[in-house]
Amino acid sequence: MGTRVSASLRALAVASTALAILGGGSAAATPRSPIAGAGRGAPPAQLWLHGGAGRLSPLVQARHASDYAGALWEPASAANYTASDRGVGDIRRIVIHVAEGGFASTYTWFRNPAAQASAHYVVSSGGRVAQMVPEQDIAWHAGNWDYNVSSIGIEHAGYTNVTRFPDAQYRGSAALAGSIARRYLIPPDRKHVIGHSQVPDPFHHGQFGGADHHTDPGRTWNWPRYMAYLRMDSAQTWTATADNGDAGVEHSSAWKVDASSGAVGGSYLRTASHRGDPVAYSFRLPVTDGYDVYAHWPCVAGLPRSADVKVESAHGAVTVRVSERRCGEWRYLGTWQMSAGAGPRVLIGSRAARGRSVVADAVRLVETHDTVRPGAVHVGTAAAIDSLSFSWPAAHDNIGVGAYQLWVDGVRVYEGGALGDTVPLGCGTTHLVSLRVVDLAGNRSPAQRFDAATLPCPSPVADLQVTGATQTTVTLDWQPGGGTVSGYAVYHAGGAEIAETPTTGYTVTGLTCGTGYAFSVRALDSAGDRSDRVVVPASTAPC
Repeated sequence: MGTRVSASLRALAVASTALAILGGGSAAATPRSPIAGAGRGAPPAQLWLHGGAGRLSPLVQARHASDYAGALWEPASAANYTASDRGVGDIRRIVIHVAEGGFASTYTWFRNPAAQASAHYVVSSGGRVAQMVPEQDIAWHAGNWDYNVSSIGIEHAGYTNVTRFPDAQYRGSAALAGSIARRYLIPPDRKHVIGHSQVPDPFHHGQFGGADHHTDPGRTWNWPRYMAYLRMDSAQTWTATADNGDAGVEHSSAWKVDASSGAVGGSYLRTASHRGDPVAYSFRLPVTDGYDVYAHWPCVAGLPRSADVKVESAHGAVTVRVSERRCGEWRYLGTWQMSAGAGPRVLIGSRAARGRSVVADAVRLVETHDTVRPGAVHVGTAAAIDSLSFSWPAAHDNIGVGAYQLWVDGVRVYEGGALGDTVPLGCGTTHLVSLRVVDLAGNRSPAQRFDAATLPCPSPVADLQVTGATQTTVTLDWQPGGGTVSGYAVYHAGGAEIAETPTTGYTVTGLTCGTGYAFSVRALDSAGDRSDRVVVPASTAPC
């Protein structure tokens, strides 16, 4: 990824961030926290800017509000991160960390300039989120500068290989990560959502955990559960819900409908405990793939401690025993490979539940991958002297279109949701242009490449000549040279401009009798472009 830094920003870096960004500070000279060493992996020498729209953007000051709704705003010390203007396309990963401490102690440490480390977010054991670094800025969390530049870091209260992370913490963090993935079009998979232990050591090939070889989040972190919650929250892959009132839900008359405000759709099914009479939930699956399976029960009286849920996987039926008393939320049951097509996928109440009634409400399936690329679209072009304007129709995708990427000469000049953009360019230039559509999971359409040219620059005037002279004036006339000409500039041959005129002629005044001169003319266009000079000698009438 390229970087661009102006001289004024270099000065600002020295003035406002001083030793923290330019020098760092030795580990021996500063106190160490259990999470120290998670930082940069190569200190920057100046502020780095990353133009998410492909153009140099001004430095954006740290905001005093969170990027994620509901997060506490607990800003890290400005000495512990790098100001930037990252956007869609720049942020390509989410890195999961364990803080080796509590919620408040972690963000308190990142507020200390001595930390020389930071993360964008910290998540408590109860799922509370605190933001410390704006997402557009570069937190020092990975121990690898390239990964810092391209990622958002999420710390979690707890201890690596020790903490049994609560379900509320997984859910709170996954909701945050799902929001990040959706907004930055990060695929919800383990190649793009990684642990700190997966970050390469930038100084020792083949070693990981960043420069300090961190091992978090460790063996007690439940990746399958976390990724399933993330996929559900990000809504980046195919998902479908079957409720008890839907046509694809079948059951016998032994199941009775009850109402509850806590049920999906406001109602649910209940039956006395029995064998061989389940509620069958059918789905039409788009492709053969892995699918996360969820079930929902309302929090009503008489829920069994133990009930069986049968999942029809591509490799045979799998029975999961659950307690329906964990209710009022989408309960993750597991992830299984399923075959494309229609059919019953989940059956609730397939076996007796120790004499208690069984409740069935709703089932949700979430595909683990989005395998469908968005469709390509045709780009329309309008040329001007100093720019090219592009427009395109809305694209379509099976899940949703996230952004359009416009590239000119291999540089991403626009990425966003608009259906057009204007790119400033020089006159008379030809450029290679392409547009790609990006869906919510980061899949890109094929590039539509074509050449586009701005309107021509003004050509030099033709047949410049002196058509009259007096003792104090010289009259010049010429023929237009072609191109997008809006006027002409007349000069002394030495370079000083005399006047501009919209016509193909001009009389120079205030001259001295009996004197030789030389004049030149340049054609102009409306963007301020000027043709080459054409020179003609001239003399005033004798004194």
